[in-house]
Amino acid sequence: MNDPAFSEWSARGILMSAAKDGLALFDPRASLTNVAIVDQPHPNKAKGFQACLLGEAGEKMASVGWNADKRDLALWDSRNLSNPITRVVLDRATAFLLPFYEEDTGLLFLIEKGTQTFYYEILSAEPYAFKCDTYTSKINSGSACMFPKRVCDTMKCEVARFLYCSKDQVNTTFFTVPRKFKDVFQEDIFPPTFDGVGQSMASWLNKEEPNFNYVSMKPEGVKSVYEVTKNEGGRSRRQDDLKKAGKTKDEIKQEVKADQKDSQLSSGTLEVWTQSYFWDTWVSHSVEIKKKNIYLFQAEDSATPDEVIELSVIDKVVVDGEDKQVFFIKKKDGTEVKLRAPTEAEQSSWVRAILRAQEASSLPDQAERQAKPSGGGSVVDLEEDAGGAADGRGGAGDDFSFLPKPDGYLSTLEYDYFFNSWIRSYWRVEDDLVLNHYSSESSDKPLEQINLAKVIATHATENSDDCTFQIATPKRSWVLKCDTAEEMNDWIQALEEIRRFLRSKNSDGEVVETAGTVVQHHVEVKESLFAIKKRFWVVAAGSDILCYAAKGDRVPKKCYPCKDILVFDAPITKAHNKEFNLKMKEEARPNFTCESNEQRDEYALWYKEVSVAQNALVDISSELGIDPESVETITTKKLEARIKGILDLSEVKRGTQPVFVQIMGRLRTRGKVISPSTSHMQSGGCYVLDLGSVIYEWYGAKSNRFQRNKALDIVSRIRMKERGGNAKIIRLVENKDDDDDAFWKAIGGRKAMPEAFVNGKDEDKVYVTRNLYRVYKNKINKVFSGTSLPSCKTLQSNAVFVVESEYEFWTWTGRSATSEDRKLAYLLVEKLQSRLDGWMCWARVAEGGETILFKEHFADFPGQLMITSKPEGGGGNVSVRKEQQTVDITKMLTGEARPSDHTILYDDGNGITKIWKIEGFDKIEFPKKYKGHFWSGDSYLFLYDYKVASSDKALLYFWQGRDCSINEKGTSAYLTKEASDMLQGKTESKQIRVTQANERAHFFTVFSDIFVIHLGKYEENWEFEEKARLFEVWQGTDSHTRSIEVPCESSRLHSQRAFVLYTPSKIFVWCGKARTEQEQEVAFHVAKNMEILAPSAKIITVPEGQEPEEFWEVIGGRKAYFSDTVDYRPHMKLFDFTNATGVVDVSEEHDFNQDALDQNKVMVVDTGFVVWVWFGTKCKVIEEKFALDAAIRYVEANPKLPKDTPIYQTRAWQEPLAFTSLFQSWSINKWPRGVPKNLPVLQRDGREVFKEYIRTVYTFAELTAATLPKGVDPTNKEKYLSEEEFASLFGMSKDEYEKKPSWKRETLKKQAGLY
Repeated sequence: MNDPAFSEWSARGILMSAAKDGLALFDPRASLTNVAIVDQPHPNKAKGFQACLLGEAGEKMASVGWNADKRDLALWDSRNLSNPITRVVLDRATAFLLPFYEEDTGLLFLIEKGTQTFYYEILSAEPYAFKCDTYTSKINSGSACMFPKRVCDTMKCEVARFLYCSKDQVNTTFFTVPRKFKDVFQEDIFPPTFDGVGQSMASWLNKEEPNFNYVSMKPEGVKSVYEVTKNEGGRSRRQDDLKKAGKTKDEIKQEVKADQKDSQLSSGTLEVWTQSYFWDTWVSHSVEIKKKNIYLFQAEDSATPDEVIELSVIDKVVVDGEDKQVFFIKKKDGTEVKLRAPTEAEQSSWVRAILRAQEASSLPDQAERQAKPSGGGSVVDLEEDAGGAADGRGGAGDDFSFLPKPDGYLSTLEYDYFFNSWIRSYWRVEDDLVLNHYSSESSDKPLEQINLAKVIATHATENSDDCTFQIATPKRSWVLKCDTAEEMNDWIQALEEIRRFLRSKNSDGEVVETAGTVVQHHVEVKESLFAIKKRFWVVAAGSDILCYAAKGDRVPKKCYPCKDILVFDAPITKAHNKEFNLKMKEEARPNFTCESNEQRDEYALWYKEVSVAQNALVDISSELGIDPESVETITTKKLEARIKGILDLSEVKRGTQPVFVQIMGRLRTRGKVISPSTSHMQSGGCYVLDLGSVIYEWYGAKSNRFQRNKALDIVSRIRMKERGGNAKIIRLVENKDDDDDAFWKAIGGRKAMPEAFVNGKDEDKVYVTRNLYRVYKNKINKVFSGTSLPSCKTLQSNAVFVVESEYEFWTWTGRSATSEDRKLAYLLVEKLQSRLDGWMCWARVAEGGETILFKEHFADFPGQLMITSKPEGGGGNVSVRKEQQTVDITKMLTGEARPSDHTILYDDGNGITKIWKIEGFDKIEFPKKYKGHFWSGDSYLFLYDYKVASSDKALLYFWQGRDCSINEKGTSAYLTKEASDMLQGKTESKQIRVTQANERAHFFTVFSDIFVIHLGKYEENWEFEEKARLFEVWQGTDSHTRSIEVPCESSRLHSQRAFVLYTPSKIFVWCGKARTEQEQEVAFHVAKNMEILAPSAKIITVPEGQEPEEFWEVIGGRKAYFSDTVDYRPHMKLFDFTNATGVVDVSEEHDFNQDALDQNKVMVVDTGFVVWVWFGTKCKVIEEKFALDAAIRYVEANPKLPKDTPIYQTRAWQEPLAFTSLFQSWSINKWPRGVPKNLPVLQRDGREVFKEYIRTVYTFAELTAATLPKGVDPTNKEKYLSEEEFASLFGMSKDEYEKKPSWKRETLKKQAGLY
């Protein structure tokens, strides 16, 4: 080979060399001379010939080059270089290409000595090389190199990183795979990668097989894509493995269905050969394979097993040679269990399931696969074709680490003939979700085992005040007592979460929910027509009715599952009926007589909730005549073409497809899309016509105010939310100013229309039935049907929903919905439309992109105007939407309680605390000697471990300083979530965000020894610097005392506080005249702590007014400071005013600090002696007006304030000293950039300022000035003119002006210069 241009070593020590005349492979170990083991001339004699190995084995190679007419890529088999495996023509360019192969993902990158980079996916079957894309760089690269895979950022889905070199610079380029969920580890594209340590020279010379090490790229604390649900971005490991093996989509479906069939058979009915004293026989048992055990239950609804077989003690599973339905489980101790399946096929499935479970149980939890996967793994985010794993968690198998597993000592109620007793013992939920009952925590052998899959309800008993709860199964129940109500609630919540998960797992992801309703009373029950009535304690919980002989009995005498109830008959013919009857599937007709009709109604309501939920799980595909399998052969475009009246929302925005909305009703005001035609209009309604850039609202002459408010709400939200505020709104009123040609032309021309309803109440009798369908996993369920509105909470991200409302159809697609479900939903719309005639419309929306008109079909989408009113005769007709006159100041006068989560004390604060400081995007351990010291420029993470009874619990506090960066704030929250995930299954944890100056009561308890906040950031090996530091000690309105460093200036002193002034030689404790004893005590405590950290400094007490000159010299000389000795703190309150909801409202702000001053709001501060009204820079005029008015009325109505209490108004960045002194450690660093630091101080009389907002008449000059007066509506300036000046400008009176059409009024305003 002449002049090799490119060489590369394979992982097995073979040298590949490429030159313009061909390819060659060398094994230098064969002899002293480099003997070619393969040498093949390149058939085309390509120029710029380069090559690379595809994988560590070196069996395949890729080459690139160009000849006279093309540049191509060729793949070669090293065992036969006579012809390439495939050849791909790239283009007709002549620039050099450098090939790089990324083995983990099977990507081949071809980097041009220019600007282009081609990348292909190398496959094991045709087409062998699949082009992914072409990347064009902004610079001309002359060369490039690829980083090792282990440096890639996996959380950004970065699969390759390159250095591109040009003449004068080096650039880093990243290649990423698009994935929706970036918070999970994408293990399918990041298998364990080579650690970079090669084979030793001695091993290579001896031709030993290399033994390379591979390291996991999974970040610590991050869940794998195989460990989360499909809704959270989970994938099926089984399906990915099948794809890598080259299986087709159909083959993958068949394999997965076979797996699911075996998985379903791992729980079912088998016969067990049972030997007794008198005879041996087959006894039917319900069998379940769990994570570590096989459970044999006497009946399907039994919760306690007859026998438990540990998978670890099974030696082998043997099939009977004669009876093909029989097999044996042989244990290592020589014993065996003989079982018989119903059929031979089921016997085979059971054997496979047991062997698979035994193999899985021998593997460590969450183990990383150490074997290096072969190349060619798909990096295209293919849609899942056959569903996830059987457990619905993306292939996580039977790993239940995400579920809570409570444990602790509980007291069990034991019944005896003479008396009952409480027996204390240890209860624990095992890894396989079985609740075991031990005599003590150290016991290995459980006294009892409860299969939580058989539990039908976990609920508090009737007397929940004694901290007791009940676990109920169809065969038995347990009453357990906790030490505290909190512990009881934790147990109930954890067990219910496990129960719901197990039920959804066993019902293909669907589960009946009953909103936690539990009904329990003494009831007389008559089991049949001729039976005698007996008194039972009847509990309706979960989806079953249980009848106990006495309250607290363990074993129910009778169980009535809701699924077996055909009719729940609660007759209402009698005035005080207390009875209800059940008609069961097995023809039983029990009769129940309650003690009151109210109790009877409770049972009826419970049944209604359960039956509605159960009906929502019925697949109605066959009822509608739809075959879900048929969607596999139909494309989405063909389905769309078959649906009538497609409403393209993008065309609507462009104005090429009009939308016509009718607003009808009085007590039940509603909007619906109708055909854009005059024939559907009437004088008793309002209508909205959306033409994209123009939106019309047409008011019928006999329409009511509720309809008009609803129409205004719809057009306003469409304009702001869907048009970005750019659409023009035109209002037309029938027979007044509705001569708009564009409006009538869009709806087919003006024609005669029917009269309005005679009585407004009749409008509400025209009920619209809405049906809501869910399409999920190739099933169709009707989840809602009625004349009311469903809740938007019904919508689920993993499904597609169809709304049917008369002739209006909507399809809503969740983020995680599959393409099969989407096509099935389209097929459903086609089927529903086939039952109707005439005009109809269909529109599609996606989760997060819901339109205003779609939200009209739901009751509780945020931002909707719910128009309601009282019926006539019931207190008048009052619309919710009316002009606001004042703010209710009741909240200001009565006060609001501080949120309970701010005052709760979890324990005495003596638990174990671990502290980390956030450094960049990671955390580092914080020195223990600085516990209680914080820096305002940092964020910290605290893990606080404590115990409640015998349960381990943890609090994860993340404290964010006032001056810390946004990145560190985000990192602190992310790392806290990561730490919480790591604690799951081990310790119950709670995440709590704490910001500087808003610390909670328990947080102070943990740091009761010392609590000091320094300015700036903590640096490693920090010590007190050789400079003065000033710390302000203040007892806030929350009664907690904080020590915070402030700029070392005398102007920061405050007579109502204590200060600590640190110098390298002395520590001054300055005591203001009005400081509290608590502040003085804390100041000395802080000084003593500083004395420990800086032993050379001595403490000196300095009362206010007796300061030595040395003190003033340290803090820059004497300057004015706040010296008022009146203590405001016992009286101070902070209120905020905002109209974020459309109505100005007031609320009390309990965190009294500078950060509470919101620039978007108006704040009112009551000091007990002065009331301040503070305007944020972004607050609205209406907020300013209402806040000033509320402050004036608050002073007049507050008995604690004199009527002449001063009210001052100030503005952000212009606060006087009297205002800033109300807040601890006031900082000008909170000012945004660009705001001058020398703005004039603003302090005005609030009563005088308010007069400016209530003026009603202004001159023309004032209305045309550059800055409008306060309170003037800029869209209606003409209303503020006096009658004389108005007539002079417009040549008419105000009454004559109002009678003009709206377009004419707009023209007149423009002519007068008031537009």
